[in-house]
Amino acid sequence: RFGQWRIEQSGGGILAYISNNGYLDNPTFRGMRQSLLETFTEIYILDLHGNVRKKETAPDGSPDENVFDIMQGVAIGLFVKEPGKSGPAKVYHTDLWGKREDKYHSLWDLDVGATEWKEPSPQSPFYLFIPQDVGLLIEYQRGWKIKDVMPVNVLGFQTHRDHFAVACDREEILQRIKDLRDSRLSNEDLRQKYRLGDNRDWQLASARLKVQESEFWQTLATKCLYRPFDWRHCYFSEIAMDYPRRELQDHVAGKSNLCLNTVRQTKKSKWKHAIISNAPTPAVFVEIKDGSSVFPLYLYPEENKGTLFDAAALSPWPPDPNHGNRVPNLAPAFVQDMEAKLGFPFAPHREGAAAGETFGPEEVLAYAYAIFHSPTYRERYAEFLKIDFPRLPLTSDAALF
Repeated sequence: RFGQWRIEQSGGGILAYISNNGYLDNPTFRGMRQSLLETFTEIYILDLHGNVRKKETAPDGSPDENVFDIMQGVAIGLFVKEPGKSGPAKVYHTDLWGKREDKYHSLWDLDVGATEWKEPSPQSPFYLFIPQDVGLLIEYQRGWKIKDVMPVNVLGFQTHRDHFAVACDREEILQRIKDLRDSRLSNEDLRQKYRLGDNRDWQLASARLKVQESEFWQTLATKCLYRPFDWRHCYFSEIAMDYPRRELQDHVAGKSNLCLNTVRQTKKSKWKHAIISNAPTPAVFVEIKDGSSVFPLYLYPEENKGTLFDAAALSPWPPDPNHGNRVPNLAPAFVQDMEAKLGFPFAPHREGAAAGETFGPEEVLAYAYAIFHSPTYRERYAEFLKIDFPRLPLTSDAALF
């Protein structure tokens, strides 16, 4: 940023910089890439790869090593500002794969003018500095982003004290909460016993006061899917958690529901995160570095809260009296598109997946789940899946559906 600012002040110059390569395609840095494009007139990116965490290998399958003793991949950037000219910059990109010594020799011999550069065209919203198959991107973007298919979604719950809020046994959780309610125990006693510390969003004294005043405190101890196939119990409330998430409290915890868990982006070399659950799941669910979002299939009406933010009450779908007046969490425009392609109507209260003249919410979820687990889908759209929520292509082939 300092180099960029200095060149902006002088009106021209070259910033040559070697750093980790995360800013080339990480969605978090889209604003940074857009700013660099506006400042400079030419940007040359020599991606040296070598990301140990992603277990990168060369395109031919041979080992790929880092040029430094670090885990993060590396890139050399040459940012050129020609006096009197303005952006957006023309971007040039090339890759260098292989062993460390081979990269050293190649770097010694490489010349900017003699290098064969690819010319990516960074586009909104991500302004990527890496080449993309534009035709394939257009094809992929015809699909429905899962966030637009299931409008109510949220990052999984975060306790910030898993050792206290989550346990393998329900009785163990209840005993911890009983201790919070026990006025004979001081705050200091509880801090030492359970390693509890206050933070911006949670204070022990306030949590104790709230649970001591609660008549139905035991009902908040519920099952959760802590990791795939790892069932545990948690105390699903602000009394024990920083962020239990209102959406999970209203529609998932203690309810009959199915949820798709997936990620907005991944730091892994391959996208592989699409899991179904029927209970609350945490923000750290499959991969430590990838935040897992929850997409509930059904929405339940809020009790005694009014309708201002009641997603179920505002839904266009009629409530299902056989299941607590729940409604599908599916966007009407998406359903209309699917109806038009399949040629038969949507039945909002139909359960299960059986052949017929209608399709229901669970068939939509099963279809999405199958697509997201298709090896062909994952391989074909690999570079796009890593940077945003997955998109769902629709079919007009009813039998295939």
